[in-house]
Amino acid sequence: MIRKRMEGERLEEERMDQYLCASEELYDWIQKRAEALKKLIEQKERDLAKNQEKFPSGKIKASSDGRNHTRKQYYWRKDAGEKTGTYLKKTPGNKKFIKMMIQREYDQKLLKAANEEYRYLLGGKRFGMMDSFQKAYNSMGTVKQKWVSPAYICDEQYEKEWLRQSFFNPQYKSESKVYKTKRGEDVRSKSELIIANALFEKKIPYRYECPLTDSGQIWAVPDFTVLNVRERKEYYWEHFGMMGDPEYARKALKKIQCYEKHHMFSGSEVIYTFESSEVQINVESIENIIAKYFGEYRLNLN
Repeated sequence: MIRKRMEGERLEEERMDQYLCASEELYDWIQKRAEALKKLIEQKERDLAKNQEKFPSGKIKASSDGRNHTRKQYYWRKDAGEKTGTYLKKTPGNKKFIKMMIQREYDQKLLKAANEEYRYLLGGKRFGMMDSFQKAYNSMGTVKQKWVSPAYICDEQYEKEWLRQSFFNPQYKSESKVYKTKRGEDVRSKSELIIANALFEKKIPYRYECPLTDSGQIWAVPDFTVLNVRERKEYYWEHFGMMGDPEYARKALKKIQCYEKHHMFSGSEVIYTFESSEVQINVESIENIIAKYFGEYRLNLN
């Protein structure tokens, strides 16, 4: 009897774990869907604004005629009051005009639908389940929260907890850092300043020169430890800024080998950027890297 009860409790725990996992997957899907919608909305708004002067007023009326409805007819209705409109022969110029007008009509409808869904997601109508988890956690108060292992933690709370973690770098030498970032810390080079400021402006959480240890021993101090909040994943960003110097390049390659020895590889766990006196990085390239690994948009869904 006891064995059956224990088996039942175990199965119930497994079902609950599966449910919570599915809940988190749903939340992640909604987050990614919202971000994709925002990108689509901004792209379509740019396209429509850019081509606004090219488009005349009105819409295309399309109909089928003839046997088996194989003959297509197109009319240009210049305003909503027209019942039929101007018939358009299938000349090359008219075909281009028809395609342009119909594509605009589709983009306008797509933009409207995307905006509606985006507002729906941000309105929280599909977050009730995850919100209830977060509300239960928030109700405990900050002191008690430290003693709790929450079933789910939202992105914003996860980021706060990550940033709250302290670290100590015994190799840190303040006198060697001469550039102050927008976040207020001192970094070693103009390139590190560009990276730090770009992360700060995009609201991507990061740590500067946070040591990596193995069995209590420091084996690397990456320039930046950067968090992808949505994926709950850390990336280590190393910038090698003097690759034209042979001795510096040799040390850089040894450092890369050290990461690989610890099973951390370029594009998977580590981000490498390089420059020399002849080839330098710029803000655009840094922002492209940030967009690839951390996303272009951070949404406040609470």
